[in-house]
Amino acid sequence: MKKYPLYLLFFLFSCSAAAQEYNQYGVRLMTPIIFSTVKFDTAQIFESARARLGVQLGVYRHWPLSKWFSLKGELNYSLMGYTAGLNANLDGIRKINYHYFGITLLPAFHAGKVVSLQAGAAVNYLVNSPPVSPVFSSSSPRSDLALIAGIALRYDLLEIQVRYHHSLRPFTPKAPTEAFFRSMGLGLAYYF
Repeated sequence: MKKYPLYLLFFLFSCSAAAQEYNQYGVRLMTPIIFSTVKFDTAQIFESARARLGVQLGVYRHWPLSKWFSLKGELNYSLMGYTAGLNANLDGIRKINYHYFGITLLPAFHAGKVVSLQAGAAVNYLVNSPPVSPVFSSSSPRSDLALIAGIALRYDLLEIQVRYHHSLRPFTPKAPTEAFFRSMGLGLAYYF
């Protein structure tokens, strides 16, 4: 698992050598609605709370490889997390934040000049140590692997993105309280 980010970086820079005349750079901002998939036994004292907003900031490089296909590599900072309370009424609410840096690789299939469908993967690394929450009692895994799917609408130098993020690794240590991040986000990208 530790070598995947290096393989992705090697692939991205190899592609850049092959497509120098098509290089396009940009920045992006996304506000995802984050929810977790954890389910708790009703006998437990603590419960997870509702969905909350997150943030994702990034830079990217875009390689148009043909009229119908392109590749996008991204370096992102993501703020994910959840809110926890002491009971079903969420008394004593606490926000638990997870700060990630990650690499995303997204192949895109273009349906004309404006619309593209994207599907790829992201490897993220947790850079903070979230406080012990009322829900989970031990430390979180440091890495995350996720599938990304979305649609993008591009007009000139601007692109509106709608993406779904589906984590494959839990952000909690182990069963029976394994939980995974899921998010649906709306973002804006700007090409240089």
